[in-house]
Amino acid sequence: MNELDSTVTVLAWKSEDGSFSPIQTVKLLPEGTQTKHGSVTNTGCDAVLTRDGRFAYFANRGDDFLMGFHIDPATGRLTAFGGNPRTSCGGKVPRNFTLDPTERWMLVANQVSSNLSVFARDPNTGVLANEGKNIAAATPMCIVFV
Repeated sequence: MNELDSTVTVLAWKSEDGSFSPIQTVKLLPEGTQTKHGSVTNTGCDAVLTRDGRFAYFANRGDDFLMGFHIDPATGRLTAFGGNPRTSCGGKVPRNFTLDPTERWMLVANQVSSNLSVFARDPNTGVLANEGKNIAAATPMCIVFV
């Protein structure tokens, strides 16, 4: 996740020498959207991958959304979900987000709006529900399941 320009770079790992090389960079913002417009500054934050390696999610602060991608199992390259791959994060300034242990629910800690948002997730398609449930939480920063 590249915070300052709201992009994600996929890297290839070379186990022989422990090096990385970039193979893809994708934009989280729609084409033509500036990282700063008016009083809103867009910055990327956090990444969540499913255990099976089929899906990846990234968050953006400023326009406050989550974006979902399919992961190509052969190359690791990302393809945004069809239609509208962006889902509102349910609040302001997502600080952290995670899947629950069943991977049926995505939880988002929205720092500035002081709430947690919970979105249903289709485990087959990876798609998140457009609307979630909100729970008040004073300045949440991190969600951990123990």
